[in-house]
Amino acid sequence: MKKPNLFFDFDEFLFSTKDAAIAYIQHRHGVTINLDRYYSSHELVQDVNEKLEDSKKVDHATFIDDYGQNFLPSHTWHEDVQPMPGMTEVVPRLAEHYSLHIVTSRQKQTLPVIEKLLEMHVPGCISHIHCVWTKEPSGVFSSVSKREFIESTQGENIAFFDDSPVEIQAVADIIPAYLFDPHFLHNEETGVQKRIHSWEEIGELLLKNL
Repeated sequence: MKKPNLFFDFDEFLFSTKDAAIAYIQHRHGVTINLDRYYSSHELVQDVNEKLEDSKKVDHATFIDDYGQNFLPSHTWHEDVQPMPGMTEVVPRLAEHYSLHIVTSRQKQTLPVIEKLLEMHVPGCISHIHCVWTKEPSGVFSSVSKREFIESTQGENIAFFDDSPVEIQAVADIIPAYLFDPHFLHNEETGVQKRIHSWEEIGELLLKNL
């Protein structure tokens, strides 16, 4: 019998990639950035530009393109990335009962990095990895949103977990969607109904009645 589906974000949910991303941005642009703005790429670019001379300021598209080409697919920049606390204990147990799908806003070219981290820490547990963005040979980006992927996945769709309130609100009408907020950074987001703060809580939520 087909297992029911769970959908997981990747960055800051399965793996703690924030420090690596911030280290790359500081290395690339030579500035110390505001950690609170990491969750919004537009605010992050604004923070970088506030610290740069006018001749070195970067527009959002250029910033994202550089980040996508030189950080996301880089094994070197990800070599010290570690799982989120409790993830490696809970995910194998979930995989026994559920089909686990990663849905990430990363570009498709970053798949080898994702696959390597999964193989190192939770081998054989993830059924499918969906990257929202694909850079076509022409240089143009195409996308299949997290919502579109979830809607197209056959079977019983149980829950979606993400650390972004925007992503949660985008799918909350089609699937139970839980904001993962271990540091209580989004208490002001009144539009999010379901919240969870640790992998231990996720295990209790999804395994207690099995």
